[in-house]
Amino acid sequence: WSRRAVPYFLLRRWWRVLRSSLRCFFLAIRLRRFLIT
Repeated sequence: WSRRAVPYFLLRRWWRVLRSSLRCFFLAIRLRRFLIT
């Protein structure tokens, strides 16, 4: 393990989690907007 590789893998893993949570967030907003109207 090099010191430059560790933040890269952490960033990749966190980016995947962030992207999935953002997708659920946008889906919830779209669903709420659809149910309200």
